[in-house]
Amino acid sequence: MAASETSRLLVGRSDQCDLVISHESVSSQHCELIISEEKVSLRDLNSTNGTFVNGSRIKEATLQENDQINVGLVGLIFENGKLQIDTSLKEKSSRISTKILLAAILVIAGFTIFMVLGRQDSKTTNNETISIPTQTSSSSQTPTVQNEETSLDLYSQPTNLEEMIPMLRNKVIGASCADGGGSAWPLTVGQETFVVTNHHVVEYCILYERSEVTLDIQGKRTTGEVISYNVEEDLALVSTTSRITGLPTSGRPDIGQWVMVIGNPLGMDRSVTFGTVTNMLEGGIVTDAAINPGNSGGPIFNSVGEVIGIATAKLADEAIDNVGIGIPLAILCDSLLECEPNQWN
Repeated sequence: MAASETSRLLVGRSDQCDLVISHESVSSQHCELIISEEKVSLRDLNSTNGTFVNGSRIKEATLQENDQINVGLVGLIFENGKLQIDTSLKEKSSRISTKILLAAILVIAGFTIFMVLGRQDSKTTNNETISIPTQTSSSSQTPTVQNEETSLDLYSQPTNLEEMIPMLRNKVIGASCADGGGSAWPLTVGQETFVVTNHHVVEYCILYERSEVTLDIQGKRTTGEVISYNVEEDLALVSTTSRITGLPTSGRPDIGQWVMVIGNPLGMDRSVTFGTVTNMLEGGIVTDAAINPGNSGGPIFNSVGEVIGIATAKLADEAIDNVGIGIPLAILCDSLLECEPNQWN
């Protein structure tokens, strides 16, 4: 569609739009192109999954020749006065796994997952995985937050919740790059402790900041380095020189078990929400505990204070209520960690 055709061109999934993009990640009226004699601007129309220009989420931006635009999961390019589908991004998107396609139609609790399509292949940053020693359901490095009353019941809210909340909040880490932030948590592997988060939380750092991530550890800001990641699984490991201790972990939860999510939704420091495991998908934990933008990469705890998953996304639609998605810890073993058989299963 040529920029000279009209003063305003509507982009979205609705048939009433000037540029119709039939994709679940695109809102009915996603954004609009505004043309004047002086400039061509792009304005987001409060879309669910955001509008991005050259990797940065925008409310409104002036377009330049060859600007790369992401509308939901669909890559566009502004070229020769026209806004059109970027075929190079479309071809690369076919390599995204079913897990990312699921996450793509969600509101991601972080920032530019859309950049996955055109800028990264699904590879880790190093050729070697990190070996993890044999462990039971809980990490031997850190005691679980439990007592005799809570240790046997994973389906009920723990009786020592008042004690658990401040202890576990103190362990949750903030992770951010220049264009936004999310959440993270410490995992001890052998003698070293890494920070676990989602790939989309640190993607901007990988692309533009030489893998340096800003970490908020117990209110103190420091930096870490992305040492390994997997785009398809939406996971990343960050190293830091700060002294941190890994959280206890457990394997695959069962439907109906009580859970607690701690993270930084909308920048609100280490907020706490509660719920249950409502279902288990292949490669996904479904929960009705609230997960919102900023929770991505943060831990999902069970009733004895063990991490059982990584908060990643929420289903976003007017007809959907309280459907959050977490990544089981066993997915870390697919490419980032060299695990023992049945680790976290």
